[in-house]
Amino acid sequence: MKTRFLALLLAAVSVLCLVGCTPSVDIPDAEKETCIYSAQWLGRLIRYDLTNKKATVVCPDPACEHKDCTATDVDKYCVGDDHIVYVRKKGAASTVYCYYISKGELVKIMDCEYTQVPIIGGSFAYFAAANIEYDEAGKPLGRKWHIYKYNMETNELRALTQAPVPVNQGPRPEKITETNIFWQDETGGYTTDLEYQNRQPSDYHSGMIRDYEQHFEVVWGENAIYTFNITAENLVTGEIHDMVKGAYWYRLDFFDDPKGVIFTEYKNGDPITELKYVSFDTFETRKLCDAPEGYCISQMVSASWEHRYVGDYVGIYVKRLGSTSEHGEEMMIVNVTTGENFIISP
Repeated sequence: MKTRFLALLLAAVSVLCLVGCTPSVDIPDAEKETCIYSAQWLGRLIRYDLTNKKATVVCPDPACEHKDCTATDVDKYCVGDDHIVYVRKKGAASTVYCYYISKGELVKIMDCEYTQVPIIGGSFAYFAAANIEYDEAGKPLGRKWHIYKYNMETNELRALTQAPVPVNQGPRPEKITETNIFWQDETGGYTTDLEYQNRQPSDYHSGMIRDYEQHFEVVWGENAIYTFNITAENLVTGEIHDMVKGAYWYRLDFFDDPKGVIFTEYKNGDPITELKYVSFDTFETRKLCDAPEGYCISQMVSASWEHRYVGDYVGIYVKRLGSTSEHGEEMMIVNVTTGENFIISP
């Protein structure tokens, strides 16, 4: 039965389907460079255009109502220069897609049961995916993870591993360079080349920024509310700087080349309306801005694959005061230098 499963898996990854290739119009490069692409967890993948201040669902079908389409139930995603590789999760099933921004085309890469966050380097996307395998008696053998490399120019998908990677949660890519990928799994950190060969131990993790390593302390308060204290240790000199104390939510400003940390403070259950900022250059905290009147901060995600920035602007999810929803789609666009901000609503 195991042999049959592997045969079916290889057959599945060799078939790539072009989905809904009816783009309404090509998107110019200038417009791509003024858009933020984002999705709430298991929400819709949305393009927030900073020029016309409009938000549209990233779906190739202009007649779609986006209630249960390929752009809904988005679990994980990574944004490249002209591609978005994302995972749609429906129940126990996951589907990996590649959306071509300039063409408005969507390609189905593969179906699977589990995935880790994809990462994009040049014209290739890399990700770990798994299915549950069974022995000849039908007994589950657990998740069997493989590493995949997807060519976004030719739509070719290759498994880089012949034998499953012996972990339960699957390798998560943290960083990619011209020659290497840095991975994390439950066994620790390591690096490989772009073919998942030449594995070497690595101390790198996503908390390493420039010459600093961020350290996080969780502080538990009343009613199971916790906040974060963040320090930055200079990896050259060993000097430790206090960055943030009492952060309720936090995120880097620009994950490609971070300049500082954006954070909020807990307000004893009151709506959070103020953003603060601390830079890696001075380690001085300043007020960034307040949410527009009638809004409060909804949440901020610190994951490195969240691509909520373009130019000097970052995107922060907000909600209307009095709303009980924790996962709205309205986004406040903030200039991290000036504090200028505005709302974009789908």
